[in-house]
Amino acid sequence: MTCPKSSIFRDGDVVAMIGDSITYDGRWWVSLREQLLARRPAVNGDFRNCGIAGGSAEGALRGYNWDIAPHRPTLALVMFGM
Repeated sequence: MTCPKSSIFRDGDVVAMIGDSITYDGRWWVSLREQLLARRPAVNGDFRNCGIAGGSAEGALRGYNWDIAPHRPTLALVMFGM
């Protein structure tokens, strides 16, 4: 199975993984990254871990300028409170 050409994951994307401790330690997004790259091997994407242990959506918004924006993400995946 391959990702459709209309997939939002495109060559050169910088994907910010935003969330709490489960994001910080890579429990969910590392396998997602591997699946995306396996299905679209020609895509050269960069995944940035912006998870903070004990983080919250409010905290992510407060820290956006120093924790997320410097990565210049083109996509963001968010997971708070598993």
